Amino acid sequence: MYHQELERLVAYATSDAHKEDVAIARKEFFGATGGEVFEDDKSVESRLAAFVDWYVFDRPWPDRQMTPAQAFLLDEGPRIHPTELPLYRGFTETIRGLFELRKAPKNDRVRVRELCSDKEFDVFERRQLSGLEKGDLFEARLVPWKGDLLFSQPFCYHPRAIKKLVQGELRRRKKAGALDRSAFLDELLARALKYERYRNVAVEAIYRF
Repeated sequence: MYHQELERLVAYATSDAHKEDVAIARKEFFGATGGEVFEDDKSVESRLAAFVDWYVFDRPWPDRQMTPAQAFLLDEGPRIHPTELPLYRGFTETIRGLFELRKAPKNDRVRVRELCSDKEFDVFERRQLSGLEKGDLFEARLVPWKGDLLFSQPFCYHPRAIKKLVQGELRRRKKAGALDRSAFLDELLARALKYERYRNVAVEAIYRF
């Protein structure tokens, strides 16, 4: 629904002027989330899309101390039609989180709870979330769009068997005042990739903190 606007932002953020920074950022992202992905990885497309989201929405440009989404709004704002400005402003307000499905999809809407913040959200989602059931955990990103919230393209589903392990670790980090949401999500992405590649290893062993 926002693909044209996102393509414009991505083209701005990955232009030749930023080519070197994109390469550095890619090493940062994949270094933190389990390593580079390859064509035979099941999640390759989702993880490449997750990198693009992270780069344009989350990672500040070192020389400007603002994300590409924020810089785009500042640089291109005067040339954007006033009716479109709120759409691009939404790109500076996305929420990357670990979500629990609270209510099964109905009428293009799902209710989720973001576990790091304990906040609940109603999300407009037309895609079929295949195999997803109430109580399941997944990483996703919420994007404000025309008064609604949408999921961005990439998802990372976590096995149902590790839900208690993840919830317990979240409680421990919150109690210790040591919860860094981005770092925690990166760690879970790394574990999910390991589980995808090593199905002969017990999932509980891979997700044991």
